[in-house]
Amino acid sequence: MPRVQPRTARSAGGASELRRFGRVGVCLAGIALGTVGLVACGSDGGSSKSFCAALRSAPTLESVVSGFTGLDAPELSRRLDRAASAYDTVESTAPDEIDDDVEVVVTVVNDVIESIRANPGDPTAAMNSVRRTIKDQKDLKGATARVSSYAKSECDLDLNPGATVPTTTTTP
Repeated sequence: MPRVQPRTARSAGGASELRRFGRVGVCLAGIALGTVGLVACGSDGGSSKSFCAALRSAPTLESVVSGFTGLDAPELSRRLDRAASAYDTVESTAPDEIDDDVEVVVTVVNDVIESIRANPGDPTAAMNSVRRTIKDQKDLKGATARVSSYAKSECDLDLNPGATVPTTTTTP
């Protein structure tokens, strides 16, 4: 596991990037499972009950990335490790019907964690890494929508509070 370097001084531009990173974290929290990120690995298909429990107990992505440049190295490392462990549990409990979608989301969230781990004092570098990750995941939007829909219908858990869900109507 790479060692986290101590925090370095930020420029005023760095503070601006941190605020933008926070908004991206919130966006990923809403788009990429809303409350959960995952670590990519295989699954034999978990139960809906265990998956829902894992979703409820996992930290929000926002809480994981919030203020990361202001944390000392040991605290940041603990926060990232705890989140990765929780995300691993969510992924390993994903039911077969959403396993592939969870894996797509997990890749992005795990990359966010690794971007922060690799750039603890540089929000600009972390943001650039996150942007590349999101750009590389072609089905992220669809996967997150399907996982969110599953969480709502099977877990009664709204992973995207405030988001509007498009509806269709038919006319006679």
